[in-house]
Amino acid sequence: MVYGLTEADWPSAGDHGDVWEHGSIDGVLSRLDPPSAGTSTGIAVHLWAGERYVGAQVYVSLSVLAELRSAGVLLGETVRLYGKATWRRRASGAWDLRHLDARGFDILTDAPLGELITDLRRLYPTKPGCATT
Repeated sequence: MVYGLTEADWPSAGDHGDVWEHGSIDGVLSRLDPPSAGTSTGIAVHLWAGERYVGAQVYVSLSVLAELRSAGVLLGETVRLYGKATWRRRASGAWDLRHLDARGFDILTDAPLGELITDLRRLYPTKPGCATT
């Protein structure tokens, strides 16, 4: 007991409400839904992370959607969306992403590491006299 409180008086790990901070989520784009009438939440994005459907509310603005389209991102491609996120802590101590207002994205690839390094070396060649290993 601390200051007259018993253990039963303490809130559980899940009772602290939502926490807002920068966050990201990786997944395969599976569907885009327009905003509901009268809301300004943006375009709802549905993602799959491996075999698991991402149940969080993930939204992109029209400008981020335009950037995705201009980058040639299609449904079925893997992306990392990042922006302002709402997290909630479960009683077990694990954190769940509840909501994400995506402000940007990265296109993710399954290319082998050696191929990525070769591409980087092509973009940033070593200078004469510099070690290459």
